[in-house]
Amino acid sequence: MNYQPITETAASSAGESSAIIPANSDVYNILLLGNDSRADDTSGRTDTMILVSINKETKKIVLTSFMRDMYLYIPGHDGYQRLNAANVYGGVSMTEATIEQNFGIHIDRYAEVDFFTFINAVNSLGGVDVTLTDADIKEMNLKMQEVNWYMYHDDSHLYDHNISGGAGDYHLDGAQALAYCRMRYVDDDFGRTQRQRDVLGQLWGKTKSLSPVKTYLLMKNVLPQVTSDLKGGECLKLLSSMIQLKSYEIVSQRVPAKGTYSDKVIDGMDVLSVDLPQNIAILQDAIYGD
Repeated sequence: MNYQPITETAASSAGESSAIIPANSDVYNILLLGNDSRADDTSGRTDTMILVSINKETKKIVLTSFMRDMYLYIPGHDGYQRLNAANVYGGVSMTEATIEQNFGIHIDRYAEVDFFTFINAVNSLGGVDVTLTDADIKEMNLKMQEVNWYMYHDDSHLYDHNISGGAGDYHLDGAQALAYCRMRYVDDDFGRTQRQRDVLGQLWGKTKSLSPVKTYLLMKNVLPQVTSDLKGGECLKLLSSMIQLKSYEIVSQRVPAKGTYSDKVIDGMDVLSVDLPQNIAILQDAIYGD
């Protein structure tokens, strides 16, 4: 891949983006953040950023992955950096402000999960099904060692949950699903975020067969492990609307969209230089449009 070194001024031709946010009371946006729980510093760079947009008018739930290497203006930091650096400079609030100002999307609430929460959620829903290549299995087993160390802090468990077969269809438990969602060297970060959205879509599909009682028990089991600014009344409202939401169509996308970015090197960093006007239009149409 050819990289073209450029200056910050050249990369920032759009200026300090302040995109207009559509007014639509039928849309509810929750920013789902995944943090790398291996680090003791909770203000580290966010590993995963997925916006879950619930549109009551279109009856769609849009899952949008925000690529962490996008080179964006960071409000409050007074400069440009990779998107995932916003959490280092100012926590979740700065990450939210960066997405809102650059892409014109209002974020109502956030939910942050760590490795344990993800593993618990997947196990509570009975795991996920995936198709793996030989290359997938090789990298996944390497990631599995990291997950096992996090879970047990014991070298004797490093190879627990490893995939021992060849290419084919597999049913993954929570720990394996985490390794699957974290691998990216088999392809790239775009492939990684696609796997994350695929797993989320599967998990959501599994909730459709749950009875109201089992749905309540699932929420009661998982929600206490989630760091969020969702208030108690809002959680109850979401819980009460679960039956209705189960009929909504799931739409999956990423930002930047294909063909709307270029690979650059800025100040020695490999980044994604984004065409903001194109991505604002694509994102807002998917979330707020028909």
